[in-house]
Amino acid sequence: MKKGHIYILINESLKENCLKIGVTTIEPDKFAKEFSEGRGLPSEFIVGYEKGIPDCEKAKDLISEKLEGHRFSIQVHKKDSGFFDMPLQKAVALLHQIAKELALPAEEPKEEQYIEVLARETEVERKERIRKEVDDISKRAAKKVAEKREKKIEETEAKENAQIKDIKESH
Repeated sequence: MKKGHIYILINESLKENCLKIGVTTIEPDKFAKEFSEGRGLPSEFIVGYEKGIPDCEKAKDLISEKLEGHRFSIQVHKKDSGFFDMPLQKAVALLHQIAKELALPAEEPKEEQYIEVLARETEVERKERIRKEVDDISKRAAKKVAEKREKKIEETEAKENAQIKDIKESH
């Protein structure tokens, strides 16, 4: 029975609600940094939530059992697993429940932890909203460019047709 931590890692480069959830025997911040290395993502994973646990193996089994319906396949590295598709707040509640089942003290997550989780979730949501807005602006700009090109082509064709007509009439 190894002591460790259950954790939630988030990465703003991944789709919204794509969370890395699991168990580690090292400090979660150090684990997040090591996990981020060599993945080819523009941003690093950060710890969205963590809790000390007395039994890593049992925690791993409980995570697999309780989160099975939310499992998410992702190809960030040759052997990545433990990704789940769910809102951060729901994941925090589930991990808190798992911690209770592992007979940890039945303390509720501190208000500061929820505020921190909400701030991180809000930051991720804000960046996702900005990314979507940029995509929308890019699409509108591309559409305007295409419309201008089409209009220019039509104008050029109209000029060429007028020139051809003038040539035919002059002969």
